[in-house]
Amino acid sequence: MAYMTICVMLACAAGCHAGGSSPPASPAAPSAAAPAAPAALGDPAGPPVIGVWRGTSQCTVRPSPCNDEIVVYHVSAGAGPDELAVQANKVVDGREEDMGTLHCRLQRAERRLRCPIEKGVFVYAIDGDRMHGTLDLTDGTRYRVIEVERAR
Repeated sequence: MAYMTICVMLACAAGCHAGGSSPPASPAAPSAAAPAAPAALGDPAGPPVIGVWRGTSQCTVRPSPCNDEIVVYHVSAGAGPDELAVQANKVVDGREEDMGTLHCRLQRAERRLRCPIEKGVFVYAIDGDRMHGTLDLTDGTRYRVIEVERAR
């Protein structure tokens, strides 16, 4: 949790790092939950958000330790239905640097992702191949505005 707090305080667009991804389901023992997550994300009731997204994360509080950034999000299915893992990276000198993983919930009816962290919440409105996001701190301060587009 200390890493997450530092990230927010330094205006990184990420939460705690949760290294690794879920292993693939075993063909010998199919799981009802394993195939449902990706299918559910692409069904008409919800937006397909799994993939790579790229854009900007702009600071809204100045002066502050916040820095404007180019961000790359690698979105994958999470542990349960409507759960997503968002690996957040920033681009520095043309290379992606890991900022951590957000654990998000897909809110289908609202067509958005909600990703709580210790010091606030990231919320992304899904608009086709674009997502419009914010980071609001627990005291109500809007700390970042994020605009990303599907890269693949």
